[in-house]
Amino acid sequence: MKRKAEVLVIGGGTAGYSAAIRAAKLGRSVVLVEKDEALGGTCLNRGCIPTKALLHAAGLLRELSGARKLGIEASDVSLSWGKLQAWKDSVVRRLSQGVRFLCERNGVELIRGTARFVSPRRVRVEGADVELEADAVVVATGSAPVELPGLEFDGEMVISSREALSLPKRPERVLIVGGGYIGMELGTFFACVGTEVVVVELLDRVLPGIDPELVSH
Repeated sequence: MKRKAEVLVIGGGTAGYSAAIRAAKLGRSVVLVEKDEALGGTCLNRGCIPTKALLHAAGLLRELSGARKLGIEASDVSLSWGKLQAWKDSVVRRLSQGVRFLCERNGVELIRGTARFVSPRRVRVEGADVELEADAVVVATGSAPVELPGLEFDGEMVISSREALSLPKRPERVLIVGGGYIGMELGTFFACVGTEVVVVELLDRVLPGIDPELVSH
Protein backbone atom coordinates (compact mmCIF):
# COMPACT_ATOMS: atom_id res chain seq x y z
CA MET A 1 0.00 0.00 0.00
CA LYS A 2 1.38 3.41 -0.98
CA ARG A 3 0.95 6.39 1.31
CA LYS A 4 2.09 10.01 1.44
CA ALA A 5 2.89 12.36 4.31
CA GLU A 6 4.44 15.79 4.62
CA VAL A 7 6.95 14.61 7.23
CA LEU A 8 8.27 11.09 7.76
CA VAL A 9 10.27 10.37 10.89
CA ILE A 10 12.31 7.16 11.04
CA GLY A 11 13.01 6.20 14.64
CA GLY A 12 10.89 6.65 17.74
CA GLY A 13 13.61 7.59 20.20
CA THR A 14 14.08 10.91 21.97
CA ALA A 15 15.03 12.81 18.82
CA GLY A 16 12.49 11.07 16.61
CA TYR A 17 9.36 11.47 18.67
CA SER A 18 10.30 15.04 19.64
CA ALA A 19 10.69 15.98 15.97
CA ALA A 20 7.44 14.22 15.06
CA ILE A 21 5.43 15.99 17.76
CA ARG A 22 6.96 19.36 16.86
CA ALA A 23 6.15 18.93 13.17
CA ALA A 24 2.59 17.88 14.01
CA LYS A 25 2.13 20.94 16.22
CA LEU A 26 3.22 23.07 13.26
CA GLY A 27 0.35 21.64 11.26
CA ARG A 28 2.16 19.02 9.19
CA SER A 29 0.89 15.52 8.51
CA VAL A 30 3.41 13.27 10.24
CA VAL A 31 4.14 9.55 10.14
CA LEU A 32 6.61 8.02 12.59
CA VAL A 33 8.09 4.59 11.85
CA GLU A 34 9.61 2.61 14.72
CA LYS A 35 10.80 -1.00 14.53
CA ASP A 36 10.37 -1.74 18.25
CA GLU A 37 7.04 -2.13 19.96
CA ALA A 38 7.93 0.43 22.64
CA LEU A 39 8.58 4.08 21.81
CA GLY A 40 11.36 6.03 23.49
CA GLY A 41 14.45 4.48 21.96
CA THR A 42 17.64 3.64 23.81
CA CYS A 43 17.39 6.40 26.41
CA LEU A 44 13.97 5.44 27.68
CA ASN A 45 14.03 1.67 27.21
CA ARG A 46 17.67 0.56 27.45
CA GLY A 47 19.69 3.50 28.78
CA CYS A 48 19.03 6.61 30.82
CA ILE A 49 15.70 5.71 32.43
CA PRO A 50 16.31 2.09 33.49
CA THR A 51 19.83 2.99 34.62
CA LYS A 52 18.60 5.84 36.82
CA ALA A 53 15.84 3.64 38.23
CA LEU A 54 18.34 0.96 39.24
CA LEU A 55 20.74 3.55 40.68
CA HIS A 56 17.91 5.03 42.75
CA ALA A 57 17.07 1.62 44.21
CA ALA A 58 20.74 0.82 44.85
CA GLY A 59 21.18 4.16 46.61
CA LEU A 60 18.25 3.41 48.91
CA LEU A 61 19.71 0.00 49.70
CA ARG A 62 23.06 1.52 50.61
CA GLU A 63 21.47 4.21 52.80
CA LEU A 64 19.30 1.72 54.67
CA SER A 65 22.24 -0.61 55.17
CA GLY A 66 24.17 2.22 56.85
CA ALA A 67 21.27 3.73 58.76
CA ARG A 68 22.27 2.26 62.13
CA LYS A 69 25.05 4.82 62.60
CA LEU A 70 22.34 7.49 62.42
CA GLY A 71 20.35 5.83 65.17
CA ILE A 72 17.92 4.19 62.74
CA GLU A 73 17.37 0.48 63.25
CA ALA A 74 16.62 -1.10 59.89
CA SER A 75 17.04 -4.83 60.29
CA ASP A 76 16.90 -7.52 57.61
CA VAL A 77 17.53 -5.13 54.72
CA SER A 78 17.89 -7.25 51.60
CA LEU A 79 17.49 -7.02 47.85
CA SER A 80 15.00 -9.01 45.77
CA TRP A 81 16.56 -9.00 42.31
CA GLY A 82 13.39 -10.15 40.58
CA LYS A 83 11.22 -7.50 42.20
CA LEU A 84 13.81 -4.82 41.43
CA GLN A 85 13.82 -5.78 37.75
CA ALA A 86 10.00 -5.86 37.67
CA TRP A 87 9.81 -2.37 39.21
CA LYS A 88 12.39 -1.02 36.75
CA ASP A 89 10.47 -2.52 33.84
CA SER A 90 7.22 -0.96 35.10
CA VAL A 91 8.84 2.49 35.19
CA VAL A 92 10.10 2.09 31.63
CA ARG A 93 6.76 0.75 30.40
CA ARG A 94 4.79 3.61 31.96
CA LEU A 95 7.02 6.29 30.42
CA SER A 96 6.99 4.61 27.01
CA GLN A 97 3.21 4.53 27.10
CA GLY A 98 3.32 8.24 27.93
CA VAL A 99 5.36 8.93 24.79
CA ARG A 100 2.85 6.98 22.69
CA PHE A 101 0.00 8.98 24.22
CA LEU A 102 1.73 12.29 23.41
CA CYS A 103 2.28 11.24 19.79
CA GLU A 104 -1.30 10.11 19.32
CA ARG A 105 -2.74 13.18 21.04
CA ASN A 106 -0.79 15.45 18.67
CA GLY A 107 -1.90 13.57 15.57
CA VAL A 108 1.30 11.66 14.82
CA GLU A 109 0.54 8.43 12.95
CA LEU A 110 2.60 5.52 14.28
CA ILE A 111 3.68 2.60 12.10
CA ARG A 112 5.67 -0.31 13.46
CA GLY A 113 8.27 -1.76 11.14
CA THR A 114 11.72 -1.28 9.63
CA ALA A 115 12.01 1.56 7.11
CA ARG A 116 14.29 1.13 4.10
CA PHE A 117 14.87 3.82 1.48
CA VAL A 118 13.86 3.00 -2.10
CA SER A 119 14.46 6.60 -3.25
CA PRO A 120 15.58 9.82 -1.51
CA ARG A 121 12.05 10.59 -0.28
CA ARG A 122 10.37 7.22 -0.33
CA VAL A 123 10.73 4.28 2.04
CA ARG A 124 9.34 0.79 2.26
CA VAL A 125 8.29 -0.31 5.74
CA GLU A 126 9.09 -3.97 6.26
CA GLY A 127 6.63 -5.61 8.61
CA ALA A 128 3.80 -3.23 7.75
CA ASP A 129 3.49 -3.70 3.97
CA VAL A 130 3.51 0.07 3.45
CA GLU A 131 5.44 2.31 1.06
CA LEU A 132 5.66 5.92 2.23
CA GLU A 133 6.55 9.05 0.29
CA ALA A 134 7.24 12.29 2.16
CA ASP A 135 8.17 15.89 1.45
CA ALA A 136 10.74 15.72 4.26
CA VAL A 137 12.36 12.74 5.97
CA VAL A 138 13.91 12.89 9.44
CA VAL A 139 16.35 10.05 10.08
CA ALA A 140 16.64 9.50 13.84
CA THR A 141 17.75 5.89 14.05
CA GLY A 142 20.01 6.29 17.07
CA SER A 143 23.17 4.35 17.82
CA ALA A 144 24.30 0.87 18.80
CA PRO A 145 26.90 -0.52 21.23
CA VAL A 146 30.37 -0.96 19.73
CA GLU A 147 31.90 -4.42 19.68
CA LEU A 148 35.62 -4.78 20.30
CA PRO A 149 37.77 -7.24 18.30
CA GLY A 150 37.97 -10.45 20.29
CA LEU A 151 35.14 -9.34 22.59
CA GLU A 152 32.15 -9.79 20.33
CA PHE A 153 28.80 -9.91 22.13
CA ASP A 154 27.57 -13.44 22.77
CA GLY A 155 24.68 -12.61 25.10
CA GLU A 156 26.19 -14.60 27.97
CA MET A 157 29.76 -13.85 28.96
CA VAL A 158 30.25 -10.76 26.79
CA ILE A 159 27.23 -8.46 26.84
CA SER A 160 26.34 -4.85 26.09
CA SER A 161 24.83 -2.34 28.49
CA ARG A 162 21.40 -3.39 27.19
CA GLU A 163 21.71 -6.93 28.57
CA ALA A 164 23.47 -5.69 31.71
CA LEU A 165 20.32 -3.82 32.74
CA SER A 166 18.15 -6.95 32.60
CA LEU A 167 20.27 -9.81 33.92
CA PRO A 168 18.21 -12.68 35.38
CA LYS A 169 20.28 -12.70 38.57
CA ARG A 170 22.88 -10.55 40.30
CA PRO A 171 26.38 -11.39 39.09
CA GLU A 172 29.10 -12.04 41.66
CA ARG A 173 31.75 -10.28 39.54
CA VAL A 174 31.68 -8.02 36.48
CA LEU A 175 34.41 -6.59 34.25
CA ILE A 176 33.37 -3.33 32.60
CA VAL A 177 35.34 -2.27 29.52
CA GLY A 178 35.15 1.51 29.29
CA GLY A 179 35.15 4.09 32.04
CA GLY A 180 32.75 6.53 30.42
CA TYR A 181 29.50 7.57 32.01
CA ILE A 182 27.66 4.40 30.92
CA GLY A 183 30.34 2.12 32.32
CA MET A 184 30.61 4.07 35.57
CA GLU A 185 26.85 4.16 36.11
CA LEU A 186 26.64 0.40 35.65
CA GLY A 187 29.69 -0.10 37.86
CA THR A 188 28.20 2.05 40.61
CA PHE A 189 24.93 0.14 40.53
CA PHE A 190 26.54 -3.29 40.65
CA ALA A 191 28.93 -2.24 43.43
CA CYS A 192 26.02 -0.95 45.52
CA VAL A 193 24.19 -4.28 45.30
CA GLY A 194 27.24 -6.30 46.34
CA THR A 195 28.86 -7.25 43.04
CA GLU A 196 32.65 -7.14 42.70
CA VAL A 197 33.39 -4.61 39.94
CA VAL A 198 36.52 -4.02 37.85
CA VAL A 199 36.59 -1.17 35.30
CA VAL A 200 39.13 -1.14 32.45
CA GLU A 201 39.76 2.26 30.82
CA LEU A 202 42.27 3.04 28.06
CA LEU A 203 42.99 6.60 29.24
CA ASP A 204 44.66 7.65 32.49
CA ARG A 205 41.38 8.27 34.33
CA VAL A 206 37.72 7.37 34.19
CA LEU A 207 35.09 9.74 32.81
CA PRO A 208 37.44 11.38 30.28
CA GLY A 209 36.14 14.69 29.03
CA ILE A 210 34.50 15.54 32.35
CA ASP A 211 36.01 18.07 34.76
CA PRO A 212 38.76 16.28 36.77
CA GLU A 213 37.65 17.90 40.04
CA LEU A 214 34.17 16.45 39.63
CA VAL A 215 35.60 13.05 38.74
CA SER A 216 37.75 13.04 41.89
CA HIS A 217 34.61 13.01 44.01
